[in-house]
Amino acid sequence: MRRSSLSVDFPHTPRHRLVPRQPASPPDPPPLPFALNTHRGRLNFCSCSVYHLVAFPLLSADHAPPPPPPLDARAMDASPPAASLPSPPTGADGAATPLPPPPTVSLATAGGAPALTHLIVVAGHAVFHGAASPAAAANPSAWTLAPFQAGEAPEYIAHIRAGVAAAAADPAALLVFSGGVTRKGCVGSEAAGYVKVAALHGWWGAADALDGRVATDTHARDSYENVLFSLAAFYEATGAYPARLTVVSWPFKRVRFTDHVATLRWPAARYAFVGVGVPGDAAAAEVGERATRRLFGEQPYGGWGVLWAKRLARNWGGDKAGGWGELSGLVAWRGPEPYPHTLPWEEAAPAPAASASAAPAAAESGMMDGDGLVAKAAAMAGAMMGVGPSAQGV
Repeated sequence: MRRSSLSVDFPHTPRHRLVPRQPASPPDPPPLPFALNTHRGRLNFCSCSVYHLVAFPLLSADHAPPPPPPLDARAMDASPPAASLPSPPTGADGAATPLPPPPTVSLATAGGAPALTHLIVVAGHAVFHGAASPAAAANPSAWTLAPFQAGEAPEYIAHIRAGVAAAAADPAALLVFSGGVTRKGCVGSEAAGYVKVAALHGWWGAADALDGRVATDTHARDSYENVLFSLAAFYEATGAYPARLTVVSWPFKRVRFTDHVATLRWPAARYAFVGVGVPGDAAAAEVGERATRRLFGEQPYGGWGVLWAKRLARNWGGDKAGGWGELSGLVAWRGPEPYPHTLPWEEAAPAPAASASAAPAAAESGMMDGDGLVAKAAAMAGAMMGVGPSAQGV
């Protein structure tokens, strides 16, 4: 039958198929271009091998996978386009003005801060090597970390920031970062690394307030030595022992540090603890902490057994060559019997009365607070971070 003049044919499409054409599956690849004959231990081509060897590359071109698309460099660059970046400041002549250097803090010198009466200790946990930016400081590759410390670098930075905030809130405070060369292969101490982190962050705006009020203890190998060696560092910087003592560390270590303070016979009324952060595996940390507290209960000076072995394993910076003064006997005392001599702070004058307004907050957060330090540090940290104070986060 002849077609009607009104019928319409779609080019290259049968009349009975008006749905979109589905993509055809690729044809099967051609057979191997040659046959192998291993008869009598020889490798021979079949009679048509020469033809296939010549023709196969041409015939198989249609079956070769398409070449990969060219890489788009813009898709691989997460940085913003140049047009969106701020222009560097320029002077009147149009020349670029160099950016100001980051603020620095001069460390306290021996006997250079006699008016300070408050020791704030930030206990170190790992060695920081360096980073190009504050954000990169939280990268695990910038630290030497044990396997159980994975993901904890941002928490260490929070400890440093809390110590800076607490010291900035009290003009009479000396901030001591405490921690030795505790890892094999490290070229610096935990304390020196913490100073680097604070400097990288511009001391969170407190550089001027802390100038000359920061010191380091680069020999401590555990929490007991964090306290004892920081007291020695305070004496070296001020020529006297502090009237008040504050420790910044993990909240779950509060009981352990309180025990160290008791072992050193430091007056409880002049001691405060600031707990910061939560470790990655809080449950495992609590289990390990209970075991460590039990060991210190048996060896309060850490001078024997497992605790002593840990100190030896962390002693990559070597022992401090003298300079302990009247604390030499206590530093060398291994216990477990109580140190038999009077300690210099046992004769120190009592601290001012505790602040009544800060006591409830300290009790609720599980922190000891001699004179409202926790509340002051929380307020300062909140101002630095742009948030309100929180006793739990300090």
